[in-house]
Amino acid sequence: MPVIFSARNRKLTPAAFTAVWLASLVSTVLLPLGVVFFLDVLVEVRGFQPGLGPYVFAVGGALAIVSYVLAQRFRAEYREQRGLPALDDEPALRAYARKLFIGLGIAETPCYAAIFYYVLTRDVAWTLVLCAAAIVLVMLYKPAWPATRG
Repeated sequence: MPVIFSARNRKLTPAAFTAVWLASLVSTVLLPLGVVFFLDVLVEVRGFQPGLGPYVFAVGGALAIVSYVLAQRFRAEYREQRGLPALDDEPALRAYARKLFIGLGIAETPCYAAIFYYVLTRDVAWTLVLCAAAIVLVMLYKPAWPATRG
């Protein structure tokens, strides 16, 4: 049976990287706000364990710090190379894609901690702080493909 679609056979392009980054950014913005809005309007969450809130917030903050360090390493690595890999360098593009996807996944984790924090405490202000941190972290991974190679 012939393979109709395979992720390994897909061509890695700047548009594909930008699309993945944009999808990650949109989900980081809309997911927690949608969940918090849904829980606040339809379910009326009371805050199950407000005493655990500081611990969850600390874990979310630690995740944000780890993600920031990884994002800075990622950005420094590709600044040293003066941009992203050439389009014809498939192994370098795959390595870049792997680092980008893992980094984006880790950058989104404060968002999930924010949702859990909200469920425990029903504190919107600090939930939005963790969400904002996740958004900033995802922004750090924006692919900056140069328009021309020289």
